[in-house]
Amino acid sequence: LRDPFSNELWNKLGELSTQSDFGVLLLNNEYWGIYNLRESINEYFIQDNLGIEDFDLVRFQKWGPDLKYGTMEEWNRLVSYFDSTDFTRPEVYEEVSSFMDMNSLLNLLSLVHCSQFRSWTWGAFMVKPRGGRWSWTIWDTDRSYNTLNWNGFFEYANTTAEKWPNFIPQKLIQNERFSRELINRNCDLLNSLFDTSSIVNIYDSLVAVIEPEISAEFDRWNPGNLSRWEQNNERIRDFLRQRPSYLYDQMLSYFQLDDTVKITLKIEGNGRVKLNSLLIDQENWNGVYMSGVPISLEAWPDEGGTFLEWRGISTQNQIETDPGVNREIVAVFD
Repeated sequence: LRDPFSNELWNKLGELSTQSDFGVLLLNNEYWGIYNLRESINEYFIQDNLGIEDFDLVRFQKWGPDLKYGTMEEWNRLVSYFDSTDFTRPEVYEEVSSFMDMNSLLNLLSLVHCSQFRSWTWGAFMVKPRGGRWSWTIWDTDRSYNTLNWNGFFEYANTTAEKWPNFIPQKLIQNERFSRELINRNCDLLNSLFDTSSIVNIYDSLVAVIEPEISAEFDRWNPGNLSRWEQNNERIRDFLRQRPSYLYDQMLSYFQLDDTVKITLKIEGNGRVKLNSLLIDQENWNGVYMSGVPISLEAWPDEGGTFLEWRGISTQNQIETDPGVNREIVAVFD
């Protein structure tokens, strides 16, 4: 279940994900158990889903980048840039954004941190349309949801043979804006997709698909041990419930931040609010972010409406503000 679960989450983030379905296999009429049938990531997958013909597709393998389609020219240019650039320069973020989809990368790394997708360095693909930017898709995510205290930030320093793609976040984390964006994207996911009130339900929706077939699966492969099924599911549920507190603590320590803060966002009138990467339309919304790390807020009035103010803060439609301490932010529309 781990692999289809991660792909479901990747899809909910609006990223390019493979489709799959569960089925039962019989070999010469002998029951062989439950299988997950999944699209392969190759040139046909990219052509069908993105509608492009001219592109480069690179798969991350343990031994290095594996060209699946196109040429290595743009990839080599990317590597050369990372090898020769001072990433502490403020303008680096925009430079990298010109050839890499930062939203896609931030989604990938945040999924890595939230789900403990420790094998992303040999479980990801990068695709670049000719004249476009590199973006990401994922593969082989079953080494996830296991180790609560796994720290992906410390992993960035691990550039051993099978961890070679860490050179990308290792360099980017030196850039102040990227660090801030990564912190906020992790918080965005923890306050939305990985919120414990919803993430367990997403997982259980997949459990429900194969549960009617589990007895037959165990009869074939592990007779008399059906209790393992629920025990293993509960382990993953426990991971999903507990991982947020571990990740918040890891960010506090790694980035030397003061504390987490609770933000209460209220909407008065007819409109929505874009908080970092989240679009919020609830009258009352709560989230946890980091003191000292500014968040971005943008007011989106409904059609025909007008934004009036962030009460007591600003009348500007789009602002950045340091959460500071636990606080209430009110967006007022006409």
